[in-house]
Amino acid sequence: SSTIAAFLHFIVGAPQTAIIFFVILISAIFTEFTSNLAVATILFPILDSIARTANMHPAYLILPCCMSVSLAFMLPIATPPNAMIFVSGNMKTKDLIKAGIGAKIIGILVIFFASIVLLSPIFHIHALTTNLSNSTLIGNITSG
Repeated sequence: SSTIAAFLHFIVGAPQTAIIFFVILISAIFTEFTSNLAVATILFPILDSIARTANMHPAYLILPCCMSVSLAFMLPIATPPNAMIFVSGNMKTKDLIKAGIGAKIIGILVIFFASIVLLSPIFHIHALTTNLSNSTLIGNITSG
């Protein structure tokens, strides 16, 4: 987790939309090699730290990550249904990749545009950004 954090902290100075797109892309790629729960568990604390360092609300990164870890379409190891299809012997890995690449690209674009357009109006994230500097408030929210 600390290695991934060190790798991802280079994006802190980038524009907010670029950071969001990069998070979606990295999450969608990582989920092909391990379970979506594992990817989310590893990335959420890192994304929280990156968001605070970049002066963004953490939800701008965590919610798109949460959605994009479900884009496991291309490799047999990505999800049990893919593994079951692969084990049947009727499909090879290249067939899964060909079938899943389009869905993954469309999913990444939909999540990106939804994140840019809908996150702030639906969840009122812009109104919460000023409260992030108050560590007492954050401590109370996260501790129960």
